[in-house]
Amino acid sequence: MRFGRGSTRTVPRVRSRVTGTLQWEAARAIPILQVARRLGLKVRGVSAICPLHGDTEPSLHFYLKTNSWHCFGCSNGGGTIELVAALTRTDKRGALQWLMGAGAISAAPSNTPVVATPIQEAKRVGNSDILNWLMDSSPLRPRGINYLTGRGFSEVILRRFGIGQVESASALLEAAQLRWTLDELKQTGLVTDTYGQARLIFRNHTILFPFLDQGAIRYVQGRAANDSDKPRWINLAGIQKPLFNVDAIKSHPRSDFIHLCEGITDTIAAAQLGLTAVGVLGAHSLTPDHAELFSGMKVTLLPDGDRGGDQFERHALALLRRFNANVSVLRVPRGTDIADQIRPKKD
Repeated sequence: MRFGRGSTRTVPRVRSRVTGTLQWEAARAIPILQVARRLGLKVRGVSAICPLHGDTEPSLHFYLKTNSWHCFGCSNGGGTIELVAALTRTDKRGALQWLMGAGAISAAPSNTPVVATPIQEAKRVGNSDILNWLMDSSPLRPRGINYLTGRGFSEVILRRFGIGQVESASALLEAAQLRWTLDELKQTGLVTDTYGQARLIFRNHTILFPFLDQGAIRYVQGRAANDSDKPRWINLAGIQKPLFNVDAIKSHPRSDFIHLCEGITDTIAAAQLGLTAVGVLGAHSLTPDHAELFSGMKVTLLPDGDRGGDQFERHALALLRRFNANVSVLRVPRGTDIADQIRPKKD
């Protein structure tokens, strides 16, 4: 059979498109738990620790009926391709090649142990220009002020720490895209893709806590303005977590005590109580780089009165002493934290 002019090229192209479509469909059909295990995630049931934002508790959840995943800590999610792309730091085409090539696992039974190199947590840092703009565009709203003052924080301390709040996530994202590309916003952890839809990492009404380092904002953590909202704390996607209020270390006399807290609100509460305090995000989030900043200093730990606080105390003690810090511990009553010391008492 003779084809018309140019048809000899058209047939291979059609065949190539069909083959490509089948590959994408095959990749998306691979069981999500098999992909997760092959990537090195330690799956327990249908949950895992998310390596994209430094989880201490499992916040990454798998949905077997839809063969998809979603992390309630950093809001990333999607199917098998999105999981591979996120954890291997590649694009979707690279993820497809991984799934169809060296990472191919479609024939493996779901309970077959798979040895893989664990995915390391991202070491990207936030774009200060973008994060400064974010805070300038997000003043603290009455809802956020009422939430925080109702827990004992003074408006003076809220202004001192430059706390802000998202009013409309969609409007903020639209305004951000007038200044930066989506890739730039994703690189600073402010925007993620969920099922192919770009969205701001923070929800409507999220309270924003900026992390300043010599006047520049290096990181922002969000807090839901409603205790029933999950997750309560929202981190930038894939961005390394710095210390909160790190400038206090650099300006503090090394002969005086500095306090290390477990979390932002404890740090701000300690400051309101007249203490010089720095915060670390999570029981195991203190790194050797962080600890080295306290070298030779007098450090008082202020752990929460719970199991996480116990873990924070053990981890911080061991790490700080490696850098010759003089470390003591000030413990609060069981079931409380430093922020409870400023919370209004109920009648």
